Amino acid sequence: TMAEYILQLSWMLPRIPADVSYDRASLACCVLGPSFSAFEKMGVDSVSTVLITGISPVGFGAITSARFRGGRKSMANGTCTTNGCGYCRQSI
Repeated sequence: TMAEYILQLSWMLPRIPADVSYDRASLACCVLGPSFSAFEKMGVDSVSTVLITGISPVGFGAITSARFRGGRKSMANGTCTTNGCGYCRQSI
């Protein structure tokens, strides 16, 4: 993948804890990163209502970020693209 060839400043690369796999650690930036930054700028908190358009890994990351920040309601709109893994039914 392209990630094998990208250089990054060392202070931007936090260490992955020993009990976290590389696959799970990669989710932190790829899945949670976009919504985390956006919600930070928007000031999402316990009185916020969040609309997420698109049920995808990034959409699920947005739901997770909203819940983490204490968002009152998270509403999602879209079609699950995970081929019936059951995660959609469990998470929303």
